[in-house]
Amino acid sequence: MSGRLVVVSHRSPVQDGSSAAGLAAMADIAVAEGDAGAPVLWFGWSGRISQDPTSVVSIRRDRALTCVGVDLSASQYEGHLTGFSHSTLWPAFHDMPDRIRFHADDLALYRAVNGMLAARLAPLLRAGDRLWIHDYHLLPMGWMLRQCGVDAPLGFYLHVPFPSMDTLLDLPWRRKLAEDLSAYDFVGLQTRRDLLNFREFMRRARSAIATRRDDNRLQRQPRAAVLPVGIATRATMAAADSAETKEQSVRFSRCLRDRTVIVGSERLDYTKGLLERLHGYERLLSRRPHLHEQVSLVQVTAPSRSVVPGYLELREAQKTYGQQINDRFGARGWMPLYDIYGSLSATSLAALYRGARVGLFTPLRDGASLMAKKYVASQDPRDPGVLVLSRHAGAAEQLTEALLVDPSDPDQIADAIHQALELPLGERQDRWRRMMVKLLHHDALQWHSGFVDALCQAHRLAGARDEAALEAFAVPGLTDQPGLLNAAVAFPVP
Repeated sequence: MSGRLVVVSHRSPVQDGSSAAGLAAMADIAVAEGDAGAPVLWFGWSGRISQDPTSVVSIRRDRALTCVGVDLSASQYEGHLTGFSHSTLWPAFHDMPDRIRFHADDLALYRAVNGMLAARLAPLLRAGDRLWIHDYHLLPMGWMLRQCGVDAPLGFYLHVPFPSMDTLLDLPWRRKLAEDLSAYDFVGLQTRRDLLNFREFMRRARSAIATRRDDNRLQRQPRAAVLPVGIATRATMAAADSAETKEQSVRFSRCLRDRTVIVGSERLDYTKGLLERLHGYERLLSRRPHLHEQVSLVQVTAPSRSVVPGYLELREAQKTYGQQINDRFGARGWMPLYDIYGSLSATSLAALYRGARVGLFTPLRDGASLMAKKYVASQDPRDPGVLVLSRHAGAAEQLTEALLVDPSDPDQIADAIHQALELPLGERQDRWRRMMVKLLHHDALQWHSGFVDALCQAHRLAGARDEAALEAFAVPGLTDQPGLLNAAVAFPVP
């Protein structure tokens, strides 16, 4: 299908260096598609707060990529983003109902902002456009565009988990959620569990609303499939193997006095299991005194959502716990834990990953887990490190060669770290090869092309009522080939 790809995300990169969370590789993909002859329009919030947002639209053009950003007012930002998106939807979609803060005014602003964005986007669309809407900030966007008369192929990708029925049944706006999702031709999800949750939710919603003769808003049933987000695997490997990264990795090693490094890296969030991870590391040091002065955990935590209640308190708890670990176990010339609160450059992070024997990524619940994938792709093939990964991370379904743990169990975390430190070189290389085959087959470009192809196919089938066809809808070449995902494929070590 010819025409533009229209990417709609919470943030449009109208300013240099800005991009939406989870879409780090999307700009390069968009430019690549533009270079191939398919121009791209990227639309979303500009990242700016304006007193008169209705009259401000930012546009940036880069080759065939056009970025359009719309400003928000302070009240729109507060209700749509800080309120409903981050305080209601985020905990709900991570199955943490005790953290949900719901206010009807926030929901109204959330829907109003989505409606405003749809109204601003609709006049920019052309015949033949394909629309790809991203993440929970913009769940109603498809329905709003349909209300504006848009009948183009319309797809939605959820970067976070899709919640269980137990969580969804407690949401007062669950019916409206189902109506919003029904506007899409295709929905892409991270894992098979997410797909099952989504299908069960839509099935129950259709069944409940079908009893109302005057309500046909769920007649358009979206196709759905598992499409894990990929990384720019080859670019990540090349960056980690660059002279600059290697030099910085050597400097890090000297600063740490050549001790064995365990690394964790994510943004500040209660879903990431930051305190539970420290508990597991503390348990390791308690049980394995021979590791004292031999290992150090480097935890990099990027600041995030400081205005959302609970985040600054989490940071203080993390800082205090880290100090307790250092006070309890530290010795002259040895710091067990390096607590870095800030954002490292891409080169510094790659150097840290490259030199770490263990990558420790243990979220309580997570969607893409891109940092874990980048850790694997950054390894030295001759002497790769070992990934310790939460079984509740999105990447756990792909990276089965990682040491999988229950992130809430400190004993499992401690035992997995110890096992990772003891694995012989041959097994480390074998696990790494198997994971790299998957990361190379399922990279960002494959994710992009798979989604667009599935969207076009789903749009052609729009309106079908065959439930068997809905269940059988799949995206060939991706996670519907479990044999490939778990294959022992030879990957030469130079």
